[in-house]
Amino acid sequence: LVPAMVEPVKERRVEFPSGRWRQWLDESREYEGNSAETLSFELEEFPVFVRDGAVVPLEVVDGATGHGDKFCRDHLTLAVYPVDGGKQSFDLCQETSDGVRFTYEEMNGVLTLRATKTNTPILWRIRGWADATQVDSTSSDRDFVKVPSPAHLSQHANSWTVEGKDVLWIRVADVGSGISVRVTR
Repeated sequence: LVPAMVEPVKERRVEFPSGRWRQWLDESREYEGNSAETLSFELEEFPVFVRDGAVVPLEVVDGATGHGDKFCRDHLTLAVYPVDGGKQSFDLCQETSDGVRFTYEEMNGVLTLRATKTNTPILWRIRGWADATQVDSTSSDRDFVKVPSPAHLSQHANSWTVEGKDVLWIRVADVGSGISVRVTR
């Protein structure tokens, strides 16, 4: 959701559709849907919001957005905002290969992430799952290693870590035959 900016003013009235919304560049700022808020933004800030339940594909090369850093280079980063009992999927077109389908499903404290085959390594950035206790492949053919920080993710083909109080990172280097990952709380 990007509210229209038609005048150079610091305050903007934002009308939120249904769902829970959070500010893209400061995810701690949350707003309930079916409401309107008058919010302040500096002129150089962008009032961008993402709804819980969304999956947002990113090409991250540095820390400018707060959704990754240099460790994301050469990966497709997926910002995932799962909701309890939720399911979401989308298709991503790629110029140099077939498209890829990404899906998440949350059921009873278990989050399943799926991707069809792609030649690009994947980083999942999952909001609200920093309390994960286990990450594994649903086909048992891959081991996931817990590393101390996002900067260490590339040290293993399949790895995971927690960042701050609310973000879980998962890296899969080889998605050539597709992948299904299970995250348990």
